[in-house]
Amino acid sequence: MSPEYGAPFFLAIGIPLVAIVVVVKLVRRYRKGNTVQLTHHDEAHPIIEDTAGRLRDLKYSPTAYLWSGLLQTASADFPGVDIKYKREEITLDEVNFEHGSPMSCCPDHIPKGTVSLDWVITQDTEPHRAIVIIVPGLTGSSDSSYVTKMALSLVMAGYQPVVYNPRGRGGIEITSAFMYSCGYTHDLRRIVQMLRSGSPDQLIFGVGFSLGANYLAKMVGEDGDQCLLDGAACLAAPLDCERLMENLTSGLLGRRIYDPVLTGSLHRVRQTHEEALIKTPHPDVDLEHLRKAKTLWEFDDRWTAKTMGCRDADDYYSQASAKHFLENIAKPLMFLHAENDPIVPASLLPSHSLKKNKNILSIVTSHGGHSMIWPTGLKSKPWSPDVVLKFLSSVQKHR
Repeated sequence: MSPEYGAPFFLAIGIPLVAIVVVVKLVRRYRKGNTVQLTHHDEAHPIIEDTAGRLRDLKYSPTAYLWSGLLQTASADFPGVDIKYKREEITLDEVNFEHGSPMSCCPDHIPKGTVSLDWVITQDTEPHRAIVIIVPGLTGSSDSSYVTKMALSLVMAGYQPVVYNPRGRGGIEITSAFMYSCGYTHDLRRIVQMLRSGSPDQLIFGVGFSLGANYLAKMVGEDGDQCLLDGAACLAAPLDCERLMENLTSGLLGRRIYDPVLTGSLHRVRQTHEEALIKTPHPDVDLEHLRKAKTLWEFDDRWTAKTMGCRDADDYYSQASAKHFLENIAKPLMFLHAENDPIVPASLLPSHSLKKNKNILSIVTSHGGHSMIWPTGLKSKPWSPDVVLKFLSSVQKHR
């Protein structure tokens, strides 16, 4: 080997060249995209068949520099878009079920409380195609990036989006030691009833994300053919909370990253309402013990299960899972999941149950993570709103 061209020289030239080749291959791979997997009943409802037809040749290509599920998940917190809202605060009366709650993951006594509807202010003078209730995820609200991006896409397509902020979210103060959970549906149900009463002839849809997608799907299943929504789209819904928790605690990334991050986000919600929790304590919650919760299971065992009328965290995960109500879904419902979602991977889905119901369409992509938006292109443009819009158009077509 010539002394002028020793190993350091070739390493200096070779490593960048290899890196360039790898990047080029990644970009080509992601530009090509992957065909989405569609699952539905062999004799599906016409709306489901029509949606599947619109999506059959659809491909998803993630943003090239977001090459892993973890990075794609992080894109959920990328800057959102500027959305103007008009807030409507709604006080929900307390409810006492004399013979026990008829719903799972719901206490026999529901305290009085406040939620909000943030209506997106639009410039449209024409009637909107439909009202779309957006239900955020675990610690999301109307200000969450993925929520604002979905809302903007809906507005541009002629819909009227309205974001549902449950008790304790979106700046809403709590008046009792009771908030929301993955399986509690009765507050959302009462909001849907209110909207339907005010707009009896208007199409009303629901779009849920993650935790919000689970209890949206659960509500649609609980209500069956009495459901007042005309359809719903659920993105990254856990569906099986027991398997979700197994997934979070079985791997190193789950134990070291995802579980601590989710637990920390719940503690921040708790800290926001610390004063109210001290002023109006829950008889079954030891607040000092709750403060020491280091895992999601511990937090749910010491708070969520206690307030939702469940024995413990394991009982809560079972009661909250929307998978138990899939058979009873009687309105068109679309699910969207990603195989590389580090929190709710598509492998956790109850695929057999999803295919048994004629009213359900399940869509699975190879990539997308737990991003809610499925970023694509160099600017990480949200891809999932286009899928949701195709579904909503099919529902309208067959109304």
